[in-house]
Amino acid sequence: MAGISNKDLFNIKMPLNHQGYIIPKVNGTNWIGSTYEQSADFKKENIEEKVKLNHAIFGNKDVSFEIQDLWEGERVSAENNLPIASKIPEAKNIYCIGGLGSRGLSYAPFLAEIVSSAIQDKQMPLGKEIFTLLNI
Repeated sequence: MAGISNKDLFNIKMPLNHQGYIIPKVNGTNWIGSTYEQSADFKKENIEEKVKLNHAIFGNKDVSFEIQDLWEGERVSAENNLPIASKIPEAKNIYCIGGLGSRGLSYAPFLAEIVSSAIQDKQMPLGKEIFTLLNI
């Protein structure tokens, strides 16, 4: 994930999620990311591709950017590659959301709704089959 700045860059109001993600500006910095590459040399090229895609879609003129910050971490997943949203069996009233992989920006709000429904003992916003797959 990279924090980047540019005066015209990514003047979006909502996160974009396709071949990675772009988050709207916070304090003048956009965060972009989600790559499966493990080479440090790839990072700048990956950022440049996302900047060029943004300019092609939104017609921004200035394609220069400055990298403000970089962050990377490990992706974890469950055996079935589905995210986990469940109560931790050994703990009292502690729930877990994890294994979101590169789709955390998309999955997190929905999974938070699921966990919130479980905590409040409300109807789940999904079918029983998916409910079972998510280990809830």
